[in-house]
Amino acid sequence: MRRKFLATITALIGLAGLVFACSPFVISLQPNAKAKANSDYEIGSVNLNKLEAGKPLITEIAGWPLIVLRPTEKQIESISELNDHVANPEIESYVKQHDLYVYWGVGKKGSYYCLAKHHSKAHPVAPNSKWKGGYATLPCDISYDYSGRAIKSHEYSYYGLGGDFENMKTPKKIAIADNVLRVMR
Repeated sequence: MRRKFLATITALIGLAGLVFACSPFVISLQPNAKAKANSDYEIGSVNLNKLEAGKPLITEIAGWPLIVLRPTEKQIESISELNDHVANPEIESYVKQHDLYVYWGVGKKGSYYCLAKHHSKAHPVAPNSKWKGGYATLPCDISYDYSGRAIKSHEYSYYGLGGDFENMKTPKKIAIADNVLRVMR
């Protein structure tokens, strides 16, 4: 009985030692922080089957709102009409092969970040506004067109305020396959 007990204890201690000895090797197989930062791994995905033309699809990815829009002809016209009234007329958010705009739904004013909310053309806050529809951030008072560009002309903004602000940022890398948009880090 004692011999069987000692054999069992020895086997268990040997097994624990084997696990302890192999653990550094197993841990070394995991990528380090630098390798993770440089790699293209997916941080979220969006099913584009839910996307309707003209209606922005706003979803949360990695704690940030992502806006995906398949524009209508009227929205495309409003984007081109606002070229002279935006702070930076370059459009970085357009994915031509899929006819989509993709950008993070967050505006930045100084060191503050503000969530953008969709506002249609119907009801701007500012009287006599030539608002064409898009997004606005209440705390930051920044208006954006449907391509995510910041509107600098006060008469075209949602709140009647303008300024030289940054456009909404786009994800660094995206991939679209099988009607699913994948956002990579």
